[in-house]
Amino acid sequence: MQSTHIRYLNAIHQVAASDGRARVVDIADKMCYSKASITRTVDSLVFCGYCVRNSDKTVSLTPKGKAAVAQCALLADKVAEVLMANLGLPQRIAQSEAISVVCALSPSTRERLLNDIQQGGNVICL
Repeated sequence: MQSTHIRYLNAIHQVAASDGRARVVDIADKMCYSKASITRTVDSLVFCGYCVRNSDKTVSLTPKGKAAVAQCALLADKVAEVLMANLGLPQRIAQSEAISVVCALSPSTRERLLNDIQQGGNVICL
């Protein structure tokens, strides 16, 4: 999964929080991107199986998309904890920075870190 996809999936997840559906225009507003840019990337996410287009022109995450969001959130939460504890960053800033860190990681590194966390490891530390 590309780092761009992580950001888009997270935005779709946040916008669709109330009913599981997100309008492209609302995703565009959340991300401060053009509707055309959102549409192109959503098409890519649909092709990869991370989301689906609904008959009412909204977008919903698939189980694969929801799993990707959950995995990235787990990683970002762990990184944010380290940033807050060791660098004293406020939660909002730490969470934003943590998402950037997770997006910068290669897919194989993200997978290895997830495996470590799920096995009770503590590889994420400063």
